[in-house]
Amino acid sequence: YQFERIDLPDAATCTSEEIKTAYLESSESDEVAFYNTANAYKIAKKFRPTVLKNLRKIYTMDNAAPTTGVMVGELAGNEVSPQIYTLNGRGPRSSLRVLRHGAAVTELAVSDLPGTPGGIFTIADNSEEAVEAGGKRNDKYIVVSFADATLVLSIGESVEEVGKESGFLTNAPTLACSALGNDGGMVQVHPNGVRHISGGRAKQWHC
Repeated sequence: YQFERIDLPDAATCTSEEIKTAYLESSESDEVAFYNTANAYKIAKKFRPTVLKNLRKIYTMDNAAPTTGVMVGELAGNEVSPQIYTLNGRGPRSSLRVLRHGAAVTELAVSDLPGTPGGIFTIADNSEEAVEAGGKRNDKYIVVSFADATLVLSIGESVEEVGKESGFLTNAPTLACSALGNDGGMVQVHPNGVRHISGGRAKQWHC
């Protein structure tokens, strides 16, 4: 919710002055005896539900509560993982919901790998053009590390394999890598040292 206003002139209020005035106007001589349930009921303001006047709903989160029934099974017929079917709510607000494991993905490219990767990294586009444009930065490389090699994939309109032109050491596994700075620089950590790539040139520090 978002606050629309905090001043509600017609909102019911109850102050200590009003309570004191009610006691003085009563015929009760004992102030302690005056404060009982019956008098409190007469003095207290009545609550009357109304539409929201100071709040505005801006977001609604889906909720499976209350769940009155659950069934798990692969009823779709063409999926690997089973689905979770739940009965939610009561009366006119009841619903049937289907929960699936994982998140939906969109396949952009398929690339056969020469082996089982030991690590997969992404490197964001930190070129000067991307920095000046602002907003969300897209990834420019996918780095796949194997036991004795590194595969670098360039991300654009299509995903393509790039070799030494990326500046990465490709005949050794990559332990870690990341974009560095705001000028397109990158850093690669491998078993034999650290490699800094900037402006198409690579500088390496051996361990």
